[in-house]
Order: sequence, then structure tokens, then C-alpha cells
Amino acid sequence: MDEIKELHKCLLNITKEIDKICKENHIQYTLMGGSLIGAIRHNGFIPWDDDMDIGLLYDDYKKLISILKELNHPWLTFDIPESKEYEEQFMKVYDTRTTLKEIKSNRVKGVFIDVFPIIPIANQMSKAKRRYYYDALLKMTRYNKTNNSKSSGLKMLIYKCLGMFYTAKGLTKKIQKRREKFSKKAYKFIGDPDGSVKGIVPKAYFDQFEYHPFEDTELMIISQYDAYLTHIFGDYMQLPPVDKQVPGHFEILDLNHSYLEYNKEV
Repeated sequence: MDEIKELHKCLLNITKEIDKICKENHIQYTLMGGSLIGAIRHNGFIPWDDDMDIGLLYDDYKKLISILKELNHPWLTFDIPESKEYEEQFMKVYDTRTTLKEIKSNRVKGVFIDVFPIIPIANQMSKAKRRYYYDALLKMTRYNKTNNSKSSGLKMLIYKCLGMFYTAKGLTKKIQKRREKFSKKAYKFIGDPDGSVKGIVPKAYFDQFEYHPFEDTELMIISQYDAYLTHIFGDYMQLPPVDKQVPGHFEILDLNHSYLEYNKEV
């Protein structure tokens, strides 16, 4: 658990830097997923959690990307969907002084936080779900261009067949173009297309933000966190079974050496 605690410190340092940038530029964000549960249930990290997730409404998400591109930070860097050899459809922000390899990925980079765009998706839940599943199909087809997922044989066949008609770059462009299009609409329902279909919620859930204690600081969350978390997770205050209380995201972790050194050695 000492390794997890040290990882938590690193994740928190990255998040503090993003929080500082957001404050300086009047950008609102919220902790997401397990990070939001951790804030409410533990006033910090879930003890066995090994990642950090935040989300921003689409306009703020794009604004943050623009700022990071001009920042020239001494130890932060980032990937966005258009980045070379990057397979995801959301942003990751890395600490370049560290090394981490996710179990599911072929890439070695630094410890990171996930930064998700929250996008308007539809006025009816049924249409919102259809759009979510189509986005997921495109996203997984793109992912399997460079990584092997643990999807079933039938799903893999579908991804490979669809992938015959697109390059990885072409799929990324198609996915991001759709999201950009939806972002300009004042839809009733919004969601994180890189999360779960349960994450499709009324836009009102993201109308207000506030700061909440998190470890030795305060980080931003949505004010309607209870309605949001209950919608997605049910009784989120209930601890999972002991056998589920384990980290599960990384294969390689080195908090003392940069992935830039690692990649030179390989």
C-alpha cells in the first residue's frame, strides 16, 4: 500500500496543477467516477484506487487544451485524441518525471490523470443512448487499431470489419467531429462518452460547482454530486467486497525516473 500512497501524492500533484490553471483561467471542472466517490466518502482517494479522473463541460475542456498547448510547463505534458500514437478519445495529463504503463495499453508514459469532455448528447434518453453506443463502436474500433482489447470474439470481429474502412486517424477525426457537432447543441441530456452509458444525465447536474475537501487540499466537484453518483453507482457510500478493493490499472510504475529515460533504454 506504500506504493499506492506515493502514487496518490503524484496524482494529487498533477491535479493541483490543473486546479491552479483552471482557477487562473476561470474554468470549472469536477472530479469524476471513483475520484468523486473518494472525495465524498473518504475526503480524498479511495484507499486502493490508482487513478484520478476529472471532467469538464466541452467549452471548458477545449479552453483547457488551448491553455496547455501554450503553457510550456516544466513537468506536465498531455495527449489529446489527435496526438501521435495515442489511442484514446479524451485527454491525459502526465507527470514527465515518472514512468507508468497501463495494463491495457502498449504505451509507456508518465503517471497521469484522465480529463474527460462532458458533451451534450440528445433531448431524449433513448436517442442519447443510441448515440452513446455508436460513439462507443467507433471508439473501440479505433482503439483496436493499436491495442488488443479484452472484448468478446464477436465484438472483435465487428471492430475489425468496421476498421477495414477507416484508418486510425480517420476514426479519430470522425469521432471528434461528431462530438464537436453535438457540443454546439443545447440538449437536455449530457454525458461523458468515454465512460458508461449510465453517465448520461440531465444537464442540470452540471449547472453548479463547488470545492470539497480532498486529502490536504480542496478540489472542485459538481454541487449535485449525490444525484449524479446515485444515478450511476446506486449506494456509492457502500464499500465494495474486499476482493474488489485492489488497484488494477498499471503494469509498470516508477515514480523516480522519467519515461523519457525508459523509452531510450528499450
